[in-house]
Amino acid sequence: MTNSNSENSISVIKKLNAPIERVFAHFTDPDLLALWHNPNQVHTPEISVDLQVGGAYRFEMKDMESKTHVAVGTYIEIIPNEKLVFSWQWEDGPHPETQVTVLFKTNDSGTEVELIHEGFTDQEVMGHHNQGWNGLLGNLEKELG
Repeated sequence: MTNSNSENSISVIKKLNAPIERVFAHFTDPDLLALWHNPNQVHTPEISVDLQVGGAYRFEMKDMESKTHVAVGTYIEIIPNEKLVFSWQWEDGPHPETQVTVLFKTNDSGTEVELIHEGFTDQEVMGHHNQGWNGLLGNLEKELG
């Protein structure tokens, strides 16, 4: 996994041993998202997805202390098997809305995913998200086998 950070964004690159269509489905199908989009893998998150430009999503997750955190946003751009762009906001948080771009590229062993999360105004919050995305993409790698 490769990480890079700028002043207000993070970038995580993960190579996955799975076809691009399967990886893209794991980012867009709520049943597949629930298999890996859970930070501590103790709780199955509740996920709803309206996969269309302007459509909303809602990811409900629990942390290690069983506190519920809900991420919400809307889809800005969807290019199947190539690109997803969506807004990101914590339902209960004081932090401003940010944006996530996920790029999918075929490589020799399967698929390379580059996740770019930008628009942070707080370095500590950015660090927590960097850690979170790294963990979640690690979960995805395990899920895809």
